[in-house]
Amino acid sequence: MDSSTLKPVMDTLEYWAKYGLIDIFFGIGVLGIISRLVSRVIPSNLDELHVSADFVAQNTPLLFVQIANAGGKNIYISRAYFKPRPHSWLFKNKHVLAPSLRGNFWNLTLNFYELKFGSEGTREYDSLVKPGQKVATGLQLDSLPQTTETGAGRFGKIVIEYATYGKQGRHVVSV
Repeated sequence: MDSSTLKPVMDTLEYWAKYGLIDIFFGIGVLGIISRLVSRVIPSNLDELHVSADFVAQNTPLLFVQIANAGGKNIYISRAYFKPRPHSWLFKNKHVLAPSLRGNFWNLTLNFYELKFGSEGTREYDSLVKPGQKVATGLQLDSLPQTTETGAGRFGKIVIEYATYGKQGRHVVSV
């Protein structure tokens, strides 16, 4: 390229720099990047997704989780897991769950237990929840906790990574 073709471009950039327009464009770009990073960290709960968790003592103790789609569109659950409340070295946590290592997959590096969907023979890590449909999953426990009251965040949280038409995110429910 010769200097005659670059002159209009350089004049335009010089004009933008003189009146602060380049700073505005870079500021908008930086804010866009920051907002995308923040949206990945902060959970975006979906109004149509209803999650309930309760302790059940059947043959084996279980943290039973039921997920219902109350909206009009399909919701694809790509991953669901239980993240236990971290232990405190200063204060003793009375509300500790004892998940069974035999029936659950524990991710050691990220400290969570995967939740699977489906019947006993075919267990999958993802699920499609159609409008009006409910799916159930659970976390096998060695024993039930002393208090079985859920919802206050005493035991940890259930995280559901979902995708629906034009939206994806993480739905977080305290247990």
